Amino acid sequence: MDIVTILKILKSKFWVLILFPVLSIACAIYFVSKMERVYRSSAELSTGFTSDEYVKINTDKGVFNQFEINTKFINTVESMKSIPVLSLVSYRLMLHDLESDNPFRSIPEQENLDFILTDSVISNLKIFFHTQLDSFNVLTSSSFEGSYRKIAFSVLKAYRYDPPSLSGEFSI
Repeated sequence: MDIVTILKILKSKFWVLILFPVLSIACAIYFVSKMERVYRSSAELSTGFTSDEYVKINTDKGVFNQFEINTKFINTVESMKSIPVLSLVSYRLMLHDLESDNPFRSIPEQENLDFILTDSVISNLKIFFHTQLDSFNVLTSSSFEGSYRKIAFSVLKAYRYDPPSLSGEFSI
């Protein structure tokens, strides 16, 4: 085939060659802008499980009990996924969204809640979450003694910051 023939074919299909990439870029930008924002964070944790600093009766150096180290790592990962830890994370996320000018998630629609989020309710929720965070209390659906516990749990569920919702979004 001749190069001139190829150029003539490309010239006749020029608008098709331009239209489809531009249309696909526009669609990609539109759908990505409508997606919910997801934040990624990574951290390293120094556990010291593999260091051999305690005094041994046996003089063999460098001998590690692989089963014991593996068990410690598994226990640490499971404790990071526990409800008390996820509760503290949810309190921090909720306080960030209530106090920040640039929240991760916005206030949910009023139809999702049984009450109206007024400024006084929000200020009382801030105090409640600070108290819960400072005292390391776990907020569960079965612990509704106080008046703001039920409201706080409803707001956490509406924001999808409750521990069951967060556990599906975390990978440790």
